[in-house]
Amino acid sequence: MNLMRFPALPANRRTLIWMITTFAISMAPSGRAMAKSSSNYDLDSLVYLADHIVEGEITRFDPKHNDPSADVTLTAIHAGTLSVGQTIAVSGIRKFGKFAPLPAVMEPFAVGDRLFLFLKEWPAPVSNDRFFSPVGSGLKWVVGDSVRGFPVLAHLRPNTTTFLSENPAKMHLVPLPTPGEFRAEIKEALPRAAAWHAEFKLPAEQNDIPRLLSLLSSRRKMSQGDQTDDEMELIASERLANLHDVRSLHKALQAGIGNARALQVGFGTSEGRDYLLVQIAGKDQSRRSRMELADAIAHAGGVYRSTLEFPEPEGRSAHIFGTHGNADQNNSWYLTRIAKLAVSGSLDEDGSEELLQSVEDLAGSTMPDKEIRADLDSVVNLLRPLINQESTSNRMRRQIERVLRAVADGPPRGYRLPYDE
Repeated sequence: MNLMRFPALPANRRTLIWMITTFAISMAPSGRAMAKSSSNYDLDSLVYLADHIVEGEITRFDPKHNDPSADVTLTAIHAGTLSVGQTIAVSGIRKFGKFAPLPAVMEPFAVGDRLFLFLKEWPAPVSNDRFFSPVGSGLKWVVGDSVRGFPVLAHLRPNTTTFLSENPAKMHLVPLPTPGEFRAEIKEALPRAAAWHAEFKLPAEQNDIPRLLSLLSSRRKMSQGDQTDDEMELIASERLANLHDVRSLHKALQAGIGNARALQVGFGTSEGRDYLLVQIAGKDQSRRSRMELADAIAHAGGVYRSTLEFPEPEGRSAHIFGTHGNADQNNSWYLTRIAKLAVSGSLDEDGSEELLQSVEDLAGSTMPDKEIRADLDSVVNLLRPLINQESTSNRMRRQIERVLRAVADGPPRGYRLPYDE
């Protein structure tokens, strides 16, 4: 099996954002997928992902020193195996900063600052030391009788994300919880996290589909207007994708629930790819629906007989998917069939352009073996004559040229991570 990130798509594609940031992977020493360090998680996600939930006070921290960690003496334990009075070294404190009018001169934390911490613990490779770091945005700052989060992501240095606390001038718009209220919120979230851990520990089955759709619907209602990342939504989307039930996947996409990118991977079977082609050709599809279906085609993979699925590492979202299976003879002319539908005249120009963008994306993200190359050569033979036809609009001509360029260039080097089982 090959494990890969979501396909690296050409820069002109409207869906560029996800592959750049959302599914960046770091592997923990234990082999589990590490929580995304730049994610601004909601409280449920923080409680679910954290190994330890504690309160503490910084007793040593020098932001100008080479040592990136801070000593925190614990004053309360909400989950985990640490103890009150224990002092632990917490790395990652530097990526959090107190709000300042100019982010470049943000105020760092200092000795005496009080914190809520949602921590991951990493085993040391060569010693018995214990290493801790916040899960994504899993640090909250206690200021007087309020608990401040860090919802603002700032990029002050290359390849570095900094979390900034709320702007004090805007705090009256959304009242902040008191420490007591925040403790109560954590207490309420703990049994939910325990239930999800139990539910997600085993692979999903077909009879889980109604439950997964209900969970996605409820998470969407909770997060409306919220800009935080929802790990529960992502895990549920990946589990639904692994079942490859095309109708439930389509239902979720139409309802706007779940993580669209993860759900689209669920169409990564020969049956799923055929389903998308049939649906996009339907006369009753709206422009928005065709765009969504074409986007799903682009993310369902270009190898017709392959199957895409997410590993399910003990209920943790993997953020990567695997591929099983190789191309059959001429790849069943799958890429050619997409291109034929795009230029058949049965779709309006918007739909045709969307489908050709999907061919462009797949040509630029599918490793060409002999069978894929035959399919791509067929695409070129189909599209190249259309460039000089008077009936071809300038808009379609430009898109056809982009497809031909993608076929010629092939996938960018390093676009996927091969792992042999």
